[in-house]
Amino acid sequence: MKRWIACALSGAMLLSLASCGSTQTSAESTTLTGKANGFGGVITATVTTQGDKITSVTFDGPDETPTVGGQALETLAEAMTKAGSVDVDLVAGATVTSTAAVAAVNNALDPEAYPYEAPAEKDDTKTLEGADLYHGLGSKPHCKRLGRVLAVLFSCFCVLASFGIGNMSQVNSIAGNMQSAFGIPTVGTGVALLILSALVILGGLKRVAAVSEKIVPFMAIAYIVGSIIIILTHITVVPAAFAAIFKGAFGLKAAGGGVLGYGINMAITWGFKRGAFSNEAGLGSSVMVHSSSNVKEPVQQGMWGIFEVFADTIVVCTLTALVLLCTGFVDLETGLMLTDVQGSALAGEAFATTFGSLGPKFIAVAILLFAYSTVLGWSHYGSTAFEYLFGTKATVVYKVVFVGMVLVGSTMNLGLAWDLSDTFNGLMMIPNLIGVLALSGTVARITKNYVDRTFHGAKIQPMWSAFDEYQNAEEADEDLQKHA
Repeated sequence: MKRWIACALSGAMLLSLASCGSTQTSAESTTLTGKANGFGGVITATVTTQGDKITSVTFDGPDETPTVGGQALETLAEAMTKAGSVDVDLVAGATVTSTAAVAAVNNALDPEAYPYEAPAEKDDTKTLEGADLYHGLGSKPHCKRLGRVLAVLFSCFCVLASFGIGNMSQVNSIAGNMQSAFGIPTVGTGVALLILSALVILGGLKRVAAVSEKIVPFMAIAYIVGSIIIILTHITVVPAAFAAIFKGAFGLKAAGGGVLGYGINMAITWGFKRGAFSNEAGLGSSVMVHSSSNVKEPVQQGMWGIFEVFADTIVVCTLTALVLLCTGFVDLETGLMLTDVQGSALAGEAFATTFGSLGPKFIAVAILLFAYSTVLGWSHYGSTAFEYLFGTKATVVYKVVFVGMVLVGSTMNLGLAWDLSDTFNGLMMIPNLIGVLALSGTVARITKNYVDRTFHGAKIQPMWSAFDEYQNAEEADEDLQKHA
């Protein structure tokens, strides 16, 4: 009997132990995923738990953020796995990203207590065009209202300028050259461009735009090479051509003071008009391109902007002027035109003196690509400004009107097209130059900081932005790179 009781007790104990062992091993592993917003993007944590204990942690961080507070993501994951819990003190030198890594784990473990909020999508349309004046100038003390007013004015004038410099004058040049080189009626060119623009701007057919963007650089190089060849073949006329340029610019042929003043006035006036049309300096349109760059140093991007103006005006425009003056279409003594050809078609005739019938055709195709790519670019500028004023849904109205103006521009009188462009350009300059002058002090400080660091070797804190949030973000990124 005693033996039976002992066996029963032993069996019960074994069953109890087996039951306990089964309970301990029956806790299943659970894999959870959490997210948190970190510097440079979103950090994703994959956490494996068994009961209340963390058994594995892995992180998937942004490519540009390889380290967390001076500590690799892998090292942080190993520390958490070893500890079996989440502890922010595990991170050496907590930063925005390191706390985000811990937050991602907490979000995986308890999403209700640590909810994840997706970052707001960047609204590029509100950081371009007139909004730049508001965010830049409006952030200065007592300038918020001024910044808002200038932003609205800039956007309004940008919409108008998009119809002038960005549409009618460009299409008018295309139509004139196609008629001169190939005999295509201006209306025919206008209808073709109208249909093409509707497909690209309204229909989203981006292939045409992509092809033109790839061809334009080669056409630009070919134009420069062709211009140099023409100038070299007329090298003996170059000194007289330069003399005619300076005489015309400063009115050195004038007999009286009044005529002298008039000559200089006309030179300055036409210089401003064609200079703005050529390089868009002072319009503020280039901001839309430069602001989207990923260059850390703003001064470097600004230098590229200065170089663009130099290359466009001093190099390309000078080559064009010498081609026209050296090929005999202008009387170098009086400045009078010796041909009835107007506009960019005159360049085609000048190219024909060296390249024969191929010259006008090449210029016509080059103008087609140059001008049409400009039309597509300005359609985006104007659409963005219109969106800033009236909202996203209203941009359809602008696009329809913009496409319709393509046909109007192709049949418009050349002089009227240029006059409208000059007027709209001048209006667009007014709010932009006010903003430029108001922000000139900020530009000077950032430029001095860059020059001192780069050329004088000064050990000072870099100025990457006039805004604290962007400056702090760049400083954090620099710190992360040092510990990478």
